[in-house]
Amino acid sequence: MELRVFVNGKPRDVCGVDENTTAEDVVNVLCESLHLVGYYCLVAFWRKNEIVFSPSESPLNVITRVGEHPKQFQFVLRRTDIHPPQNPTRTRSPIPTLHHHRRTLSNSSQHVSFQNAATVYNQLQDPSLRRPEDKEVAAAFAGRTQELDVGYAEELQQLSIVDWSRRHEEARQHQVSLQNERSRLQLDLQRLDNELRQVRSKVQSLESEMASELTNLLNAVEGALEERRKIVADLLVAFEAPQLPTSSGTNVCGEVMI
Repeated sequence: MELRVFVNGKPRDVCGVDENTTAEDVVNVLCESLHLVGYYCLVAFWRKNEIVFSPSESPLNVITRVGEHPKQFQFVLRRTDIHPPQNPTRTRSPIPTLHHHRRTLSNSSQHVSFQNAATVYNQLQDPSLRRPEDKEVAAAFAGRTQELDVGYAEELQQLSIVDWSRRHEEARQHQVSLQNERSRLQLDLQRLDNELRQVRSKVQSLESEMASELTNLLNAVEGALEERRKIVADLLVAFEAPQLPTSSGTNVCGEVMI
């Protein structure tokens, strides 16, 4: 989503803001795009209350906790004018303070004295000079650390009263039971595999016997058909053969006695 931030009275839209975007990311994007130098922080005005975001806070998460629409908040980029003391012999940069972001300063912009910077810093650290927050804002932010501490303490207390030796023994017995069950299932599986192989062997033997019997049956049928064809052929030949004629009278030969 887009987060509208007023910089020197002009609205600037920061795109791609989500729950993981921190206030430091928003400040860095604005300072880099507008070429701003100095120390800046992100401030939100809501219901006549002022909320100063720390660098690691997410503006959208804060809005979600309060339960308001983002349009109800007016975000402003505020320059804090806190500069590190000019010490050329110091090689390490000073640690930035809370609620503020350190930006690289050009030589021309380092014109504020250390005394003025310290005065502004003390004013920012003075709680009496801050505006009072609304009750809803205070309820949204107050007690977060205490709730976390209480939650961790309760969790540690619950863990301390657990009989870990008994839990370990129960887990070991359960593991042994699972191993025995696995061994039993493996034996059953092996037995079933042996039975399946035996059944397959019997089926193959029966199929071989059935094929042999079928072959013998077909041969017998073929032999019977061949015998039938021979008998039919013989009958046809006998039926079609010609018959000799027979005489009806008796020839009496008279013998002549000489």
